[in-house]
Amino acid sequence: HAEAIGVCIDELVLSYLQRHVENESSSSSGGGSEEGRRMTTSFDGGIHFRGTLVSGRLLEARGFREVSELSADMHSHESDYDGALNRYAERSASKEVAKNSGARDRALRIVSFLGRVDREEDKARRKQ
Repeated sequence: HAEAIGVCIDELVLSYLQRHVENESSSSSGGGSEEGRRMTTSFDGGIHFRGTLVSGRLLEARGFREVSELSADMHSHESDYDGALNRYAERSASKEVAKNSGARDRALRIVSFLGRVDREEDKARRKQ
């Protein structure tokens, strides 16, 4: 059960980061789709989850932070660039995670995408 939820979290993060990086590269080159140009959220704080007892621990193990104030969508956790980078880097090198090649591969792909995020632009988007 927890493993399946973890896979879903990882795949959601991967999908978000793929779109985020594509949007950054298309906006800097002046091209891209209309949907890509409309995506102006940052990764840092851009993904919201409503965590449960199980998923909350899984989110924190992946670098998501608990929110300090509830918002209209009632999310309990949100993405954190530094936390995700640290935790997914740890997961990619972990002996325990290495037993599951799919989990290790997802962690490596997420670290790769996080490395492509323009951190300064992401911070500027977060402040908007």
